[in-house]
Amino acid sequence: MAYGNRTHCLSCGADIVQLGGGHRQRQYCDDTCKQRAYLDRCARSASQARKATLRATYPAFAEETIDLLDGFEAMGNHEMVERIAAVICAELERRPLTSIADALMELGEQLNYCKLDFATPSWKVPAVLWPGRDSWQRFAERAPALDVKGAYESAMRAVASNRQ
Repeated sequence: MAYGNRTHCLSCGADIVQLGGGHRQRQYCDDTCKQRAYLDRCARSASQARKATLRATYPAFAEETIDLLDGFEAMGNHEMVERIAAVICAELERRPLTSIADALMELGEQLNYCKLDFATPSWKVPAVLWPGRDSWQRFAERAPALDVKGAYESAMRAVASNRQ
């Protein structure tokens, strides 16, 4: 590499004049930018780990909710995260899901009300929706809201795979 080639700092974007003669190419303009880039990488990695944990713990939550909870978790408010999540879970359980239950029944009709294996989000265990319209109807009317949603998502995947 010839002396005087220019690149940009990966942290701040400032011009860097590269040294020739066997020197390794500089990526940062100074140690401050190098440290800032390292801390940014660490923060992104920690955020990704927190979000993965939150997604695994609360699979029924929307991505926006996970982002909000991650913000509280990043500030060290773990107790607040648990309280908010508990309120959201309770709300999901109380909310009438007639539209999702109706949609589940429509998917059941497309699948001829076949046996459906799915994971229950509220208990985090495998479950079975037995074949037959009556079985599907009883489940849609009586199961916890999160479980109806889990069955609906599995039925959607089954319908999609049948179309392929």
